[in-house]
Amino acid sequence: MVDILKKLSDDNHYYGEYGQQFLSNSDIYSLINNPSDFHRPSEETIEFKFGKAFHELIMFGESDHIDDVVQASTRTTKIYKEAVEEAGRILFLTKEYDQLMYIVEKAQNNKEVSELVLGKTVKYEVPIVGSLFSEEIMWKGKADIVRDDCIIDLKTTANLNSFGRSVKSYNYDSQAYIYSTLFNKPMKFIGIDKNTGVAGIFDVSPFTLNDGMEKAQIAEENFIKYFVRQSEDINHHTIYGTV
Repeated sequence: MVDILKKLSDDNHYYGEYGQQFLSNSDIYSLINNPSDFHRPSEETIEFKFGKAFHELIMFGESDHIDDVVQASTRTTKIYKEAVEEAGRILFLTKEYDQLMYIVEKAQNNKEVSELVLGKTVKYEVPIVGSLFSEEIMWKGKADIVRDDCIIDLKTTANLNSFGRSVKSYNYDSQAYIYSTLFNKPMKFIGIDKNTGVAGIFDVSPFTLNDGMEKAQIAEENFIKYFVRQSEDINHHTIYGTV
């Protein structure tokens, strides 16, 4: 187990082929909604790049995701397209970089946030693996922040007032269930509004954990029947519900 966790500490292994032997919260959406997309590669988005850079700047004070910043107004401009073609990856626009640095500064100057994020016993980007329902199926996770009393996940949001809806829409509920179960600690979310820099600290209710548990259970069941036992044809996957 120690060797597994050590290997998963490296993002190249965590997100790469080695890490794909474990289920994760990022698999929830495809396994529930369209199992044919399970483990299908996805392109890096500016939202992912922005969020990853924010995480690293808060926890480590530096980020590998901050590279050349293009002084262009939009991604449709010639200067941006040429810069991306030369770099071979998505880049920050000046306004996005400025926005990133603004909310990082706001978060760092927030006393309530700093008290949760910083400390001698606080650990960052801690991997974990374990089973949730069936012992034969292993899940992985990597917590942003592990404290003695809880685990914390950092989020950026376009509207802090809508964070509650985002929890369900973006499967933060299943993430909370998976992580709190594997780490055996309660989970909190720290959400930072990308426009105002205002922080929100959110506990996770039993109702949200229950919703997350149901999602994770359905995802695992679909994984077993479509990919482990292959007892059902994935092309016949159907979603049922009442509206």
